[in-house]
Amino acid sequence: LDVQIPQVFATIKNIRKRCEKQIKIMVGGYAFDQAPEMAKTVGADAYTTSVIAAVETGITLTAS
Repeated sequence: LDVQIPQVFATIKNIRKRCEKQIKIMVGGYAFDQAPEMAKTVGADAYTTSVIAAVETGITLTAS
């Protein structure tokens, strides 16, 4: 967990820097299941626990 989180943070930061349009980023998986609050720490817009939740969250994020 301690190794993965900095890598995710750096990846999200680089994605946002290189994208011309504002995008929404979701995270999930074991590392975030153990510490869901880390999603905001790494710069993600959302954390989801399943594929179904990801689809629902994606719809919500793109509607705003």
